[in-house]
Amino acid sequence: MTKLIKANNFLLKLIKKNLVFINIGLIIFLLSPLFLLINNQLSQEIFNIDDPSKNNIFEGCGINIVSDTNYKIDETLSTKDVYIFPELNNLKCLGVPVEIIYSFSENKIVANYALGSNYKAFKYINLLGNYVLIFLILVNLRKYIPHIILLYFMFNFGIYKLFIPIEPITEIILPVAPFEIGDQFIKFFVNNLFLIAVALKLDKKNLYLSLFIYFVFVSIDYLGLFIFLLFFKNKLDFNFSEKQDKLFLSIPILFYSVRIVSGIFTYFDDIWINLGQTIYRGYTRYADSQRLLFFIKCNGNPDPKITEGYFLDIQCAAHGGGPLDTILRFNGDVNTWSKILGTLTTFLLILIYLKCVKYFKNYRVFLPIFFLSPPLVHLSHYGNDDFIILLISLYALWDIRKNTLFKLFLILLISLFNLHPTSILIGIAVVAVKKSNYKVFINTFVLLIIFSILFFWDLFYNSAHIALMPWHDYGFGIF
Repeated sequence: MTKLIKANNFLLKLIKKNLVFINIGLIIFLLSPLFLLINNQLSQEIFNIDDPSKNNIFEGCGINIVSDTNYKIDETLSTKDVYIFPELNNLKCLGVPVEIIYSFSENKIVANYALGSNYKAFKYINLLGNYVLIFLILVNLRKYIPHIILLYFMFNFGIYKLFIPIEPITEIILPVAPFEIGDQFIKFFVNNLFLIAVALKLDKKNLYLSLFIYFVFVSIDYLGLFIFLLFFKNKLDFNFSEKQDKLFLSIPILFYSVRIVSGIFTYFDDIWINLGQTIYRGYTRYADSQRLLFFIKCNGNPDPKITEGYFLDIQCAAHGGGPLDTILRFNGDVNTWSKILGTLTTFLLILIYLKCVKYFKNYRVFLPIFFLSPPLVHLSHYGNDDFIILLISLYALWDIRKNTLFKLFLILLISLFNLHPTSILIGIAVVAVKKSNYKVFINTFVLLIIFSILFFWDLFYNSAHIALMPWHDYGFGIF
C-alpha cells in the first residue's frame, strides 16, 4: 500500500511539473480530427455535369459536382463505411462524399451524396478524446474550465462531422439517448460524464441542482452515476438554501406527476418514454401490469386478448407466483385497467414520499435520491407487481403497532400472491421475540403456518405453478 501511495505521489508530481507540455500535446490531439476534417473539405475534387441526358455515378475520396446548366441540384445525404486500418490513406475520405449517384428529373438534378464514415472508429476516439477532456478538467485550475469546454465542443464537432457526418450535431450540446432502442445510446456515456466532471470541479450548489434536474427529466440513465460520484465529492452534503431545498424536494413530485399524465395520454408518448431508462424503453404503458392482469384474467377466460401494447402475442400460462395467482379473477380490459392501476400506484408513491418528507426531517436530502433511484424508476415505469407489493409493505410496516393484525394479514396476502414478502413476516417474528412482544410473535407465527400450508398445497396440487413459469429464468426467490 505504501508503494502504491509513493507511486501515486510521484505521478502527480510528474504531471504537475510537465503540465504545460501535457496540455499542449493533448490539445493538439483533440484538435486533430477538426484539422483533418477541414483538410478533407478543402481537398475535394469537383466534377462538372454538362450532359443532362445521362444518369451517372462518381466515386472517389472527397468529390463534389457542379452543373453548367440551369438545373438545380437537389441533394440527399447518406453514409458509406470507409476502412481506415490498415488503409490509413483512406483518412482523407472521411466526412466528405466518396460516392455521388445523380439523375435528372423535372428540371433538377437529384443527387445522393454518400459521405465517408466509420462508426467503429468514432466509438473509440469518442471515448478516448472525452476521457482526455475529463483528465484536463481534473488536473487544471478552475479558471481554465471555459477553455476546456470550448475544446470539448471543437473536438466533438470534429469527430461527429468526420466519422458520423449525418448524425445530429445537437447531440454534442444535449447528449441524450434517442428514443429508438439500440447500442448507440452508449456513446453518450462519456459526454454525460464530462458534464458531471465539470460540475464536480466547479462545486456550485446551483449547478448540482440544475444537473440533477437535467438527469431526472432528460437523461435519466446517468442519474445513478451522478449521485455515485457526488457522494464521493461531498457525501451528499449540499447545504442548500431554503429555496433550493424546496426545489430539490419537489423534483420527485413533479417527476411522478409528469409520469401519471404522460401515462394516461398517448399524445405524450415521447415524454413517457424519456422518463424510463433506455434499456427498458417502450411506448406501452405499465407493461408489467398488463402482463399481471392478463394472467389473472386467464383464470376465468382461457383465451383472453391484449389489443395494444408489448404483449400482443402473449398466451395463457402458469403465472409462477403463489397460491393466490390461480384464485384471483379479473374480467376487465387489460389495457385500461393497467393504466388505472399504474396511475393509482404512482399517486400513492407521491403520497408516501410526502409523508416521508414530513417524518424524516433530518434525512430529507436522501429522500429524492431514494425515490428517484433506478430500481424504483424502473418498477414504477413498468407498473411491476413488486412495485405494488412495495407500496403495501411500506404501509404495513409504517407504525405497525397500530392495526397490527390487519397489517400482518396484508403482508400474508401479498406473500401468498408473490412469495418473497414472506421474509417480512419472518423478520417481524424475529424482532417481536427480540422486543419481547409475544402477542405480535404469536400472530405472525400463526400467519406463517397458514402461508406454509397454502404454499405446499399449491406446490403439490396445483401443477407446481410455483416452480414452472412461462419464463424459466424467473423464480421469485425460490430457485
